[in-house]
Amino acid sequence: MKPLPGPISEGRIQRRRFSDAFKRDVVAQCMQPNASVSAIALANGLNTNQVFKWRRMALGDEQGSSAAMLPVTVEDIATVPVVSALRHEGAVEIRLERGTIRLTGPVDIAVLTALMASLTA
Repeated sequence: MKPLPGPISEGRIQRRRFSDAFKRDVVAQCMQPNASVSAIALANGLNTNQVFKWRRMALGDEQGSSAAMLPVTVEDIATVPVVSALRHEGAVEIRLERGTIRLTGPVDIAVLTALMASLTA
């Protein structure tokens, strides 16, 4: 039997390292209007996924500083007041070429719906 050939390369492949300034520059290019992340990555000899990761990290830093957990209170449904959806308190004004229709006070939603249907028919 023939011996197997030796390793293709001598030594380990080193991972490329980029300075923070270079990363910030590439991310800044990506933030320009109509910028193509793929084109920017290709122009800089980078993988598109790497540039997207740098961009996510940069945006995460900006968004993370303003994000906060907000307090939430959960109420029992029995304590929540029931609001009738059938009547609307206030004024409704519909302006037409020949005049204005104004409804004030409690407005019945069914009447308003019928009025709107007759105007659009």
